[in-house]
Amino acid sequence: MAGTQVASGDALAVKLYSAAVFANTQRKNTFTNRMTGPSPSQSDAESKIRNQTSPDYPIVRVTDLSDTAGDQLTVDLFHTIGGKPIVGDRQAEGRGERLTTSTQEVKIDLLTKVVDAGGKMTAKRTKHNLRRIALAQLVNYFAKLNDQQTLVHLAGNRGFDSGPDWVVPLATDADFADIMINAVKAPTYNRHFVADGTALVRGGAQLASIDSTDLLALEHIDALSVMLSEDQFKLQPIKIDDDPAAEDEPMYLLMVSHRAWHGVATKTSGQNWRTFLQNAWNRASYGSKHPLFKGEAGMWGNILVRKMERNVRFSPSSVIRSA
Repeated sequence: MAGTQVASGDALAVKLYSAAVFANTQRKNTFTNRMTGPSPSQSDAESKIRNQTSPDYPIVRVTDLSDTAGDQLTVDLFHTIGGKPIVGDRQAEGRGERLTTSTQEVKIDLLTKVVDAGGKMTAKRTKHNLRRIALAQLVNYFAKLNDQQTLVHLAGNRGFDSGPDWVVPLATDADFADIMINAVKAPTYNRHFVADGTALVRGGAQLASIDSTDLLALEHIDALSVMLSEDQFKLQPIKIDDDPAAEDEPMYLLMVSHRAWHGVATKTSGQNWRTFLQNAWNRASYGSKHPLFKGEAGMWGNILVRKMERNVRFSPSSVIRSA
């Protein structure tokens, strides 16, 4: 008679579970933070803006409602004054220029995510600290959600990419408007720039002219730089705190997809490509340690070009709002 044996895989076999845990590979959530400046220091001169981050960056984070009641914030913009000055001893009384403003209402809301880490017996059956894992997952989840909300608002459209990396649903979802909190508005007509062949064309109607051969190239970045410099009311450049050239050489930021970056690379000669990368390195070498200059970046015509980890994508022949 055979002796008592506990075979491999038997229900009585002792199981030793690894304490190592690997989170699913996911894209880094740094899009919003890279384009948001630091909060200003508290001083009398800055007391008026103590509840917002630096206005010299593309994204300004306002925290007025963090400790006070209310679910809506009013952001006021005072327009730049112009006109002729008053010369010499000419009468100035009654000739003051009126201040003009525009106002934007911004709503806030609460977004909640719940992760079930199991009960006491579930925790007893595993060596993993499921509560800590759940908390770590939530930290990354809300960083991802914040990035995607920002991206959709900046792009003015959710697009049609519905991969598992997206936590903001498609615009057709019943909860999309509530999740985005504020209305998603397409860029104004003259804020569309379309790469059509070798030309860069402005205007929403030009979106219909895009085809598979229209790849981003340095020529388009050159044209964009010229358009920005010739605008009567220029787009505000990025003024990084530790960039000594911020005033003399205004810098703009162009975030592109990996495919668009590849298009620039394939359509650029070796020398120009090296110059493109060197320009970004030269700007960073002035002393800036800002994350915008970390990793692979290029610069052309004072426009810093960086790759994005996540993009708003559209399907061929898709219909989108252009205004």
